[in-house]
Amino acid sequence: MKNDSEFINIDIESGVCTVTMNRLDKKNAINPQFAIELSNAWDVIDNDDEVRVAVLKSADSSIFSAGADLKELIPLLKGEIKPNNEYEKKLLSGDFLLKTWRKDRVRTKPLIGVASGYCLAGGFELLLCCDFRLVEENTSIGFPETGIGLLPIAGGVSRIGHEVSRPKALEILFNSANLDVQELKNLGV
Repeated sequence: MKNDSEFINIDIESGVCTVTMNRLDKKNAINPQFAIELSNAWDVIDNDDEVRVAVLKSADSSIFSAGADLKELIPLLKGEIKPNNEYEKKLLSGDFLLKTWRKDRVRTKPLIGVASGYCLAGGFELLLCCDFRLVEENTSIGFPETGIGLLPIAGGVSRIGHEVSRPKALEILFNSANLDVQELKNLGV
């Protein structure tokens, strides 16, 4: 079964639900529509009895996700612009960020994240939501937003704290430097 939205493609075959991020012109940056479509994909996984496992990946191996689309999200979240479509209205009506990134959204079935290229900010938070992570050697991972005074807003602070020791989590958050795969392996992420 295939179920394609504009930015999130869903393919269910032999019990495996593959969720493919496909907003490549913006490096899979997460805007309101992307977030709602991804949240809807979690609902498909939870509600389809045929699905036994889910895989989250990008349509392009050079980028997992660059994180939030700040040009779209910040003015909307700050109230500088009014929502002008169903996605923006839904975003502002509830806790869409937490619903999209919450690990327990796919609690009934394991979620495998497959990352390569850049996996930054909200993209790293998405990867941390996965029960298992397959990360290629060329992957650059981190929370660069902390370098400009922003914190991960979708649970990344607590998630990284559950993955590594508190001092190491703080180092990752405060440093804002990207990590490579070997560093992640050494940390047990």
